[in-house]
Amino acid sequence: MGLVASHYICMGQFSEVTAMSHSHLAISTILSASIHEIKNEINSMIMRLESLYGKYPEGSSDITLLKEDASNISTELVRLLALYKLNEKELKPQISQYGVDDFLEEKASQHKATGGVKNIAIDYQCDENIAAFFDENLLSCIIDTAIHNAFRFANHKIMLNAHKEPPYTVISVEDDGCGFPEQVLQQHDFSQPYDGETENTGLGIYFAAQIAAAHCSKGVVGKISLDNKSTLGGARFSVFLP
Repeated sequence: MGLVASHYICMGQFSEVTAMSHSHLAISTILSASIHEIKNEINSMIMRLESLYGKYPEGSSDITLLKEDASNISTELVRLLALYKLNEKELKPQISQYGVDDFLEEKASQHKATGGVKNIAIDYQCDENIAAFFDENLLSCIIDTAIHNAFRFANHKIMLNAHKEPPYTVISVEDDGCGFPEQVLQQHDFSQPYDGETENTGLGIYFAAQIAAAHCSKGVVGKISLDNKSTLGGARFSVFLP
């Protein structure tokens, strides 16, 4: 009886150790799968909202804003998973070459309806020959977040643009609002979210800085910058891709 009991105790200990050794992988896998499932549900919700346009034209503005909220939640989920993988040193950007003009056109088109509801025009400027190497999903997350923030402060217009600034391709989101507060511009270190009980935690900026830095080529590392040198007179958020 003692041998049998001892055997079960050892087996129990072995199972516990095995579970612990695989807990890191399990958490990562479960988190990825859960976020994927939630994103699928959100996409289904967006499709159902789109089907309501014809049925309830008088509510089109509310439907558009609900779609934007759902898209923002989806972006937050992508950011959550990426931040987790960054923390666990598991993030491996899937970098390919893309036409920046096409990328910005898609982003402007994606947010055009929301801009219409908010009476804010969104447009883009880019040489059609500019190409860059980046992870499209992660860069989309950064630009979508920047556009979302710009909608909060812009008066009438948001502009997406890109240009070459060797050794970088620079992609910017500009608005015609009042610009970044001085305390934000003085935050030169983006290696941590802001410290303090403020409405803006700076998590989006921290994420953008980390993702930009994950893009590197021939010793050149990506980066971001914040300034009030927008051609529209307000804030300018820029991603520098090597």
